[in-house]
Amino acid sequence: MASEVLSELYDKYKAIIKGNVELVGEVEVALKWISYFIAGRGKETSSVVAELAYSASNVLSLLNDAIIRRTAREMKLKNASEKSDGDKNVRNELSDVRLADVDCLRLVLTLIEYLEVFIEITSSRLFETRGKWFVVAIVQFLKAVIRSVLFLKYESGILHSPPVSPLTVLERKRMFEELRVQSNNHHENNTSNVQMSFVLKRSGRVIRTISSAPSVFGRTWKVPVSTSDASQLRHGVRNETPTELQRIQMVAEALHALRPFLHLIAMLWFGSKSWTQWFLALGMDVTSLRLMGDWTLLNAKEQGAMRLRTIALLYYLLRSPFYETLSK
Repeated sequence: MASEVLSELYDKYKAIIKGNVELVGEVEVALKWISYFIAGRGKETSSVVAELAYSASNVLSLLNDAIIRRTAREMKLKNASEKSDGDKNVRNELSDVRLADVDCLRLVLTLIEYLEVFIEITSSRLFETRGKWFVVAIVQFLKAVIRSVLFLKYESGILHSPPVSPLTVLERKRMFEELRVQSNNHHENNTSNVQMSFVLKRSGRVIRTISSAPSVFGRTWKVPVSTSDASQLRHGVRNETPTELQRIQMVAEALHALRPFLHLIAMLWFGSKSWTQWFLALGMDVTSLRLMGDWTLLNAKEQGAMRLRTIALLYYLLRSPFYETLSK
């Protein structure tokens, strides 16, 4: 009974997202703005509430993006299953399970990154110093384990932060547009050979034929898109094909994955004011960047992640003890 109610609520929420993409995005932005107004109000709980609102906005965005991506994948698998049979179906199901495992780990890792600041602030209020650092150590250890599993077992390539990039409102609209295009093309393939459009001789304008027009509720009033154009649209939104890493690059990615946890251990061992923990973290980041080699062999998304890691080196100017000694 409970599962049926949850399934019904999920279907209703998915329909709301599909029909109100801009409104959903505005709600997510509103939650972030609320966190900005609450922060620094002077009350002891203001920082916790502000971080809770900010984290809730990120988690809500992650949930909405997951629903949109899952809807797109279900449509894609449905169209593929109708075109293949026999052993091909088995291979498709196995590959889909593997992809689901990778997506699940990425979602969990992204969720941890969205909530880690809130967890740290809350633990500092609930526990003493030792309890706080114990909770932070567990969070960093989980992140290191999940990242290691992703690039060692599933060969997910270079992971950026967050691992699941949030979709913009435009990208959400494009994904729903692609679903409508695939649905129209699928309907066209199951019927007789009907011409979708024709080109006016003098103006060159593309006009959709009446027989190939979808229903009024599913009509986009845009130029008909062919299957090849839809494929280009799909790959134009996000190219997420991971690059196969060499052995030395896997060592570099392992250094990047383990650096936060080892840095935390060094801080607990040598103290937060020690230069040892500062040089250890900086050395691991610089070594990881150097071992990665030529970035031009990576895809565009991975190159962006490497650029962000390079820019993040500037944060070491604000970390203790460098900040207290030199920057300040």
